Amino acid sequence: MAFDHRLLKFFSMIGCYFTGRLGNQFFRYAYVRALWESRGRKDELVFNFRRVLAGKGTGFEDSLQYFRVLPYRTDNRSLVLRYGSGGQKRVYGSFRTKEKFCELLRLRTDILSDYRQRLLEKGIVVLGTADGNIMPTVAEAEHVFVNGYFENRAYFDHIRPILLDELQPRHAPLAANAALYEAIAHSESVCVTIRRGDYLSTQYKKGFYVCDENYFNHALTAIRQRVDNPLFVFFSDDIDWVRTHIPLPEGSLCERGKDPVWEKMRLMSACKHFIISNSSFSWWAQYLSQNEGKMVVSPTRWFNNPDWVSYLLDDSFVRVE
Repeated sequence: MAFDHRLLKFFSMIGCYFTGRLGNQFFRYAYVRALWESRGRKDELVFNFRRVLAGKGTGFEDSLQYFRVLPYRTDNRSLVLRYGSGGQKRVYGSFRTKEKFCELLRLRTDILSDYRQRLLEKGIVVLGTADGNIMPTVAEAEHVFVNGYFENRAYFDHIRPILLDELQPRHAPLAANAALYEAIAHSESVCVTIRRGDYLSTQYKKGFYVCDENYFNHALTAIRQRVDNPLFVFFSDDIDWVRTHIPLPEGSLCERGKDPVWEKMRLMSACKHFIISNSSFSWWAQYLSQNEGKMVVSPTRWFNNPDWVSYLLDDSFVRVE
């Protein structure tokens, strides 16, 4: 039986707008999960995937459906305009108008930071990437709405044990990967994530293509200097390119390149050590690892543009060029 949205007047809810693929969706879910905990575990969760479904290429889907997350309902209409109070609708509508004005005139979106405080006072969390160091105090509104990147572990690190359980696939491991799981479990396995795909496009290469062949060669050396008898396991959205262009250390293994996203995340996070790319998918693989002695090698920067701020390079990471 379909859910009657009019019943929400008897309940409280957290509505979240999602964007991107699995890594980006994990960040938003992690923030919402922490918010749900702090609000007494009473809210219904309503998720909007409209911008995700508008994405081009593979993986632009509701990827949370494959994991053991809290129950949620989807609604791809405007959550604030559909479920918000009169005050929430007014302040959000005004913010969206100002945001589009900034985009049109190519003004810095950080000038909207003061306005975001007004949104918080109404129970609406809207953060940009440059706000990643802000811990928003959300008003105790009946319905709360969330839209932001939340790419900072400070938002959700206090519930990491919960996330380690809920961000696990619903499906059993694939039999085709039994030998790979065995090798990962019984060695000093090192997950090497090589992101290519859209990072090589004209639109994104200048800003996002950080991890080239030199980076991975230096990262492999950094691991060899710190880990005895490492077994390198390579994962990529272009595994054929990896086999051709990266000098694979003797004995290295490669993931098949055709596993579903939930299986690939489980394989990656099962490794004991990590060489990550500047990718949210890669970041989550190391975060979900439960090896307390893990070594994580990362690039020295997350973006090529020095004006873009990131909070994903932990102090514990070994950083190489």
